[in-house]
Amino acid sequence: MSQSTLLVCALCRFPSGEKERDGVRGGQHLLDQLQAVVETRADLMQTIEIKPVKCIAACDRACVAAFSTAGKQTYIFRDLSPTDSVDDLIRFAEQYRDAEHGRVPHSERPEGLKRSTLAILPPIPIATPALK
Repeated sequence: MSQSTLLVCALCRFPSGEKERDGVRGGQHLLDQLQAVVETRADLMQTIEIKPVKCIAACDRACVAAFSTAGKQTYIFRDLSPTDSVDDLIRFAEQYRDAEHGRVPHSERPEGLKRSTLAILPPIPIATPALK
């Protein structure tokens, strides 16, 4: 099973327009919460890597996160609550991990992510060695 990457924009503001709360950006708050949950789950620690990024260029749709795995669809989610989206993202991580080609039907996605889907990109081809 391939390891998935969950990219989260660490610089996203809180959806209320606040830049920071207690000196922490909304995206960093979301990252911290996700990392805390994943660290308690051995199954997720082995199958998902959470990576902060400095910008996903969807500043007017903050907070933004993306799931990506070679050979699977890439999902980009926007308008995520830094305080209330963790459970939905963890549930989606499990669905994405288990889904062939990363296809998680809209009807099966966590309710909070159904309305937060910004884009679904086709799978990036898996490189194969050239034949000699």
